[in-house]
Amino acid sequence: MNIKINEYNLPMEKSGPYGITVGSDGAIWFTEWGSNKIGRITLCGEIIEYQIPTPGSEPHGLVLGPDGGIWFAEEADKIGQLIY
Repeated sequence: MNIKINEYNLPMEKSGPYGITVGSDGAIWFTEWGSNKIGRITLCGEIIEYQIPTPGSEPHGLVLGPDGGIWFAEEADKIGQLIY
């Protein structure tokens, strides 16, 4: 059995990737609790990061919502939504 593992270096050092989910377009979304961002890896391997407005929110789990947005939990006692 041939198994291949791809790894992707994130732009921010110590970004602390945590939760992961698949978006409606097939891209992979993840939280970066250490850098206060939500990240996305496109099907071509491009990494895009989105800054969360609340400083120190430390995003963790995330999910694709029925509205097509990415919903995520923040340790700042908030639930966030990223609409793309």
